[in-house]
Amino acid sequence: MVVMLSGMDILKRICRKGVFGFIGIATVAIVMSYMLLPVEPQLGSSDMRVLHVVSVAFPLALLVALASWTVALVARWRKIPLMPDQSLAGLSFIDLLISLAYIYFAANVYAVSSFPCATVFWRVSLYFVLYVALRLVLASAENIALMHSWIVPMLCLLCGLFEVVTCAKQVFGFETSHHFRYIFTGTFFNPGPTAGFLLVMLVVAAIAYEDNRPSILRRMGRRGGILTDMIICCVLLSMVVFAIGCCSRAAVVALAIVMVVRYRQWALRHWRPLALAAVVLTVILYFLKQSSADSRLLMAYAPLGAVASHPWLGVGVGGYMQCLTDGLASFFVTHPDSPFVDSIGVADQCFCEPIRLLVEQGGCGFALCAMMVMVAL
Repeated sequence: MVVMLSGMDILKRICRKGVFGFIGIATVAIVMSYMLLPVEPQLGSSDMRVLHVVSVAFPLALLVALASWTVALVARWRKIPLMPDQSLAGLSFIDLLISLAYIYFAANVYAVSSFPCATVFWRVSLYFVLYVALRLVLASAENIALMHSWIVPMLCLLCGLFEVVTCAKQVFGFETSHHFRYIFTGTFFNPGPTAGFLLVMLVVAAIAYEDNRPSILRRMGRRGGILTDMIICCVLLSMVVFAIGCCSRAAVVALAIVMVVRYRQWALRHWRPLALAAVVLTVILYFLKQSSADSRLLMAYAPLGAVASHPWLGVGVGGYMQCLTDGLASFFVTHPDSPFVDSIGVADQCFCEPIRLLVEQGGCGFALCAMMVMVAL
C-alpha cells in the first residue's frame, strides 16, 4: 500500500510534463530493464529493435540536454532570469563532469582504442541515457528533491527485491544458478557482482529511508509507520542475508567505506578504533582467501607498466586485458621464482576498476572520475 501510494504520487507529479514526461519515463524503464539483464546478454531480434530505437533516441536526448544546459550556462553568465517553464535547463557541476566524462569516453573509444569494446560502449551509453533521461524529466528543484528522496530509493529497493527473489528461486530449485560452483548467483554469472549489486541497492534505499522516515511517519500515522518499518526492514534484511551469502570481500570493504563516509563526523571522532578495526578487517579478509587475494594484487600491479607509456590518454577502452597479459608475462620473465606463480588463474576479468580506468583512459579519464566522486560526496 505504501509503495502504491508513493508511486501514484510520483507519477502524478512527473506526468504534469505531459508527453515529455511519458517519453522520459519510457526511456528510464527501457534502460532499467537492460540493467537487470545478466552480464553479456544474448540479444534477440526484439532486443535488437529496441536497441535501434534507443540508438536513435540517444543522440536526440543528448542534443536536447546539451542545448538546455548551454542555455542555463549563458543565462547564469549574463545573469538572465529563466522563465518557469525553462527550469529543466538547470545545470549543476556534476552534470557538466558526467557529460565531459562521457564525451571523453566516446572520443577514447573512437580515436584512441584499437581493441574490441562494443559491449562496453553500449553499457556505458545506457547508463548515460538513463542519467540524461532522469535529468530532463526531473530537472526542477522540486523534482530533484523528489528523485533523491523517493524515485531513486524506490527503484533501488525494487531492483534489490528483484535480485533477492531471483536468488531465492535459485536456492529453492525453481531456477538454475548461472555458475556450476555456486548455489545462487542472481542475474549475474558470479556471486561477487551479485553481492556488490545488492549492497549498492541496500545502502541507497536504507539511507534514503533513514532520512525520510520522520515525514513518512507523519503521513502514515503510528500504525502505518510500524507496518512500513516492518516491510522495509524485511526487504533490507533479505538483501543483507543474500549479500553475506555471496561471501564477497570487495562488497564488505565497499560497504565499510560507504558507512565511514556516511557517518564521517562520528568516524572522525573515533578514528583510532576505526583505524585498528580497518587493519584487523584487512588482515582477516586477506588470509580468508590468501591465494585469491595475491592473485588480485598481482593483477592490479601487472598492467601498471602501460600507464608509464600512455600516462594521459591511456591505451584505449577495452585494452586492459591485453596490458594485463603483457604485464604478467614480463613479470614472470623477470621473476621466474615468484611465489605468485601459484596464485594466477585465468585472467578474464578486471577486479580493480580504478586500475582499469587508469590503464584504459589514462590520467584524464581517471581525474574526471575522481572529480565526480569528490563532488558527489
